[in-house]
Amino acid sequence: MAQLGLWDEFKSIGIPLKCLDILSENLKPVASIDARATEALGGTGEFIVSRPELYDTLLRPIPKERIHLGKKVSSFLQNENGVMIRCADDSTVHIHGDILVGCDGAYSVVRQLLYKYLKEKKLLPVGDNIPLPYSCVCLVGQTEVLDPEEFPGLKGPNSQAYSILGTSRPINDSAKDNDSFRNSEWGPEAAEIMCKEVRDFKLLGGKDGALITIGDLIDRTPKNLISKVMLEEKVFNTWYNGRTVLLGD
Repeated sequence: MAQLGLWDEFKSIGIPLKCLDILSENLKPVASIDARATEALGGTGEFIVSRPELYDTLLRPIPKERIHLGKKVSSFLQNENGVMIRCADDSTVHIHGDILVGCDGAYSVVRQLLYKYLKEKKLLPVGDNIPLPYSCVCLVGQTEVLDPEEFPGLKGPNSQAYSILGTSRPINDSAKDNDSFRNSEWGPEAAEIMCKEVRDFKLLGGKDGALITIGDLIDRTPKNLISKVMLEEKVFNTWYNGRTVLLGD
């Protein structure tokens, strides 16, 4: 952000995160992780920023004619002169640039294309060719603007982050092996079903110290901003080649 000249603006829209509180299932304190250690290690502290505001900050300095929305990369070529990508919707249009950054999630098309190229050249580590292992299902969403009087935790100067160890209340107990593209388990209907399953889970943050539920947040979240996603855990070895680089997600 500093190299892009956006650091001050980024800090102005972000709320600092000083610690991560770990709670038991009955919301009793277990531990607290000091997030300020990140600043000592990486040079900057941690901030929580809404995704739309982050996108606006990143897109604003870019000329509109250089932004191509609704495109899906189908292939790319790179050499000492630059990189060229071809899009799936129109193979006659080529987009040229100096560097290609793949930051499109766990199933990044850019990463898949890069790894395919490296595998053909016998340059891809064996571990990078192993499928992503399933870890857990996550329900994510972004609420509408909340009233600080109703949710007083919003009044403080710092962000609040909790990790609750739900050891005795699993939603279900099942094994999955690379079935991430089973359409019936994803989409708006699946997210709505999961919302009903978890809405009674208790949380801190109510008025005068009262408990709230996940349902209180779900009811204040537009349905189109709620998603059920699958999370994988894997450490890749290959993050760049030539003019192509990858960002973790």
